[in-house]
Amino acid sequence: MQGRSSVEAIVGSIMHEREVIFRTALLNPKSDEFKGTTFSNAAQLPQQAQGAWEQAYRSRWRALYLSITAKLEAIVVKLATFEEELLAHIQMSDGRSVAKHVTPYVTPSCERWPDTPVTTTPRQCVRR
Repeated sequence: MQGRSSVEAIVGSIMHEREVIFRTALLNPKSDEFKGTTFSNAAQLPQQAQGAWEQAYRSRWRALYLSITAKLEAIVVKLATFEEELLAHIQMSDGRSVAKHVTPYVTPSCERWPDTPVTTTPRQCVRR
């Protein structure tokens, strides 16, 4: 499955009897981000703005491709299990991802212990 909407790109598949979907926000070609200024401090020409948008658009798709490829490679060479790499992207029966279900519960639990030291143990929150 793949598709495009006005706000996001979607790439998905059925793997291990689960629907896995990756989503990424699409960039608006009319955004101020692409109407910025050049080194000469003059407004970008429409062709330059279009070229900047196309480059950012391709970059977004390339990043999505590399992310998915890296996850699948990690599974193939047994660095991680299917669930460890793709759990956040598995779709639940209500159409939302596991990440959408879990994130509201994970964030508050980490905020409850503000003095938790930086650690990699699974029982404590990891600070960034």
